[in-house]
Amino acid sequence: MRTHSARHYRRLVQTIQAEATRFADQTDAELRTASATLRNQVRAGQSLADSLVTAYALVVAAAPRVLHQTPRANQILAAVAMADGRISDLAAGEGKTLAATMPLFLHGLAGNGNFLITASDYLAARDFAALGDLYRFLGLSVACAVNRAGGVDKPTIYAADIVYTTNRALGFDYLLDNLASDAADRFLPPLRFAVLDEADALLLDDAQTPLVLTGLPRVQSNYYGTANRMVQMLDEGLDFSRSADHRRVWFTPTGILTMQKFFGVPDLLGDQWRPLYRHLVLALRAHYAFERDRDYLVMAGAVVLIDPTTGRELTGVQAQAGQHQAIEAKEHLPLTPELRTMAAVTYQNLYGQFHELAGMAGTAALGARELRQRYGLRVFRVPTAQPVQRRTNPDQLYVTVSAAIAAAAATVATAHAQHRPVVIQADSPAQAQTFAQQLLDAAIPHVLIATQAAARAAVLLSAAGQPDAVTVVTGSAGRGTAIPLGPGVAELGGVLLIILAHQSSLRADVQLQQCVAQNGEPGETRVFASLSDRVMVAQAPKWVARYVATHADDQSPLPVRGRFKQALRRAQANATAAAQRDRFNTQQYGDVLQEQRTAVYAARNRILRLKTLDELAAATNRRVAAHYAATHDAGDMTGMLDFIYQYIDRDFAAATLDEQKVATPAATLQTLMSAQLDEQHAKLPDSTQWQAFLHMAVLKALDAAWIDQVDDLQALQAMGQTRRRAGHDAVVEYQQAARRSFARMRDSMALQVARNLYCSELVVAEDGTVDVQFP
Repeated sequence: MRTHSARHYRRLVQTIQAEATRFADQTDAELRTASATLRNQVRAGQSLADSLVTAYALVVAAAPRVLHQTPRANQILAAVAMADGRISDLAAGEGKTLAATMPLFLHGLAGNGNFLITASDYLAARDFAALGDLYRFLGLSVACAVNRAGGVDKPTIYAADIVYTTNRALGFDYLLDNLASDAADRFLPPLRFAVLDEADALLLDDAQTPLVLTGLPRVQSNYYGTANRMVQMLDEGLDFSRSADHRRVWFTPTGILTMQKFFGVPDLLGDQWRPLYRHLVLALRAHYAFERDRDYLVMAGAVVLIDPTTGRELTGVQAQAGQHQAIEAKEHLPLTPELRTMAAVTYQNLYGQFHELAGMAGTAALGARELRQRYGLRVFRVPTAQPVQRRTNPDQLYVTVSAAIAAAAATVATAHAQHRPVVIQADSPAQAQTFAQQLLDAAIPHVLIATQAAARAAVLLSAAGQPDAVTVVTGSAGRGTAIPLGPGVAELGGVLLIILAHQSSLRADVQLQQCVAQNGEPGETRVFASLSDRVMVAQAPKWVARYVATHADDQSPLPVRGRFKQALRRAQANATAAAQRDRFNTQQYGDVLQEQRTAVYAARNRILRLKTLDELAAATNRRVAAHYAATHDAGDMTGMLDFIYQYIDRDFAAATLDEQKVATPAATLQTLMSAQLDEQHAKLPDSTQWQAFLHMAVLKALDAAWIDQVDDLQALQAMGQTRRRAGHDAVVEYQQAARRSFARMRDSMALQVARNLYCSELVVAEDGTVDVQFP
């Protein structure tokens, strides 16, 4: 059942409602029996398409009894579209949470592997708590993978028919699951179906940054101090350049030559000096892209990152790929251990593991083209249950941010004098603090929602529709929380939403506007923008910066027409295009890693499934012997002895190696490895123990080699932007380097398997247990 017409969907809605009316006359026990019957039919082979009407009707009939909510026609319509693999564009406040229960219940009838994925731990836990009884009433199991109460283990969670989780939690569990050392330790089921909440945010906004699992500390580099001193000797504009918003920085060709001369190296961008260049890039970004008190704090002698959206301190979180240590070097702090990347995946590739995806969002239609091109997901627009009563005023545009804030504060004062509730959406945590101070100076009581925990933010925001309420919010604080109107507020025109600056895309603007005037209630939005807003500084035409420089003292509003209107549109269009390029580049890098990850994970799974690995051990012997013969000269007595001592037999008697054996290295090494394998096997005659040892030796080598590979590629990717700016095709270089290093990884893995097999110490205790000491 794929992408049917809107007419087909509406006919299905009518059929579902008629069937739900029939179910409404049944008792609770009869509903449960009908659900159990349907579940048995699905698990016996009945298709989900043939089960949809009955499944949805059961949810529609059960929801009023369990949740005291009745799904409306537009919610059922959204649910039908999601069952067809679409993203339903359903405006904020229209009940996406309840709509998702229908496709989740339908797919849950077939068993586990079905997910509701959101971006917020709070929302996942809230919706699980609110809706769990509905699924349980109909006979399905449901679990939540975040904020695990009572220490519920992961196998139990993922055994549930339906799991509520976040993109980060699922991503990390996916990576961890594929590092399991035994098949019994795997906990993720096949990823069959997912409903993505706020799908455009998950698939587009969050897709620009890959998910990285770090672990073992890296050997501390000596380059951090050197690189930190070097970049401070460079001249901006000559040796490096920055974007207008100071978020991106890159070396110029002149700067590359300057550093090559300083260090006395012929090619700083070549493979030989790649570690040094990586540290120079990190140092450059630490000094000129990371700003103290904006991007991080220094507290108690440590660097603490700041969440750019909420302004919260990210205690215990490190910037990736050595960036954290570069910032520490900049601040003259002791360097913390740099954690190696153990595994990584882009969100695009994570969602690609699902057999089927669907989603819901309030602004998906504005990203429909990219969603279709990148994910093959079509958007279906669902009408609101009642006409939208939101009044959207023309922008008020000023030269500077301070002038826009002053005008916005005056508007708040006027509305507050009328007892009308006002919500102010700030562009950043710092701006929220500035505006809150203006309100304080004007003696206007208010609530600032910025760094509170999500649950507390939701409670505060839910009161923002009461008379006299003035609420300042920033970023995604309180996202997903309805703002009910207090007594008499509708007569005042509803909540007044003031937005301080346009966002980087029209889609983001609309997301903010939808937080008021929901469910047919009145509301009003006003945007107070300036030519100095972040999106204008970063993406507007150059004449805008010149205009700001010469009119900085002008406090009067500008006409929102002509070149000013075009400048805003162009800035948003440029920002949207830049974000799309970033997502495309992330995906290009991610596809290379995904190809290799697929091969490695498939190999791990084969190893975990195999009962015996004797043939794999023999194949490893052949590969190791062939590798040595291809990389060493025949007759190299010293080289062969070193190789034997390192990988095969540390107690080898050198006198037994004659020139004839050295002249035929492949045959000689295979004979030695076979003998050594037999000797190890003699220490573990028990078949179960022997196969367990072989599995441990192979998996340990595979994982070590793969971690080295991922860590190396993450470091290479981190340098991509600067290399691209320096005239190199960073993606092509990455692809070529990845293929070369993957071939080296396979050889390295084979060598490490041999070393694990032949150089490990096997100590058998009196009770028969075995202590394996790997080299």
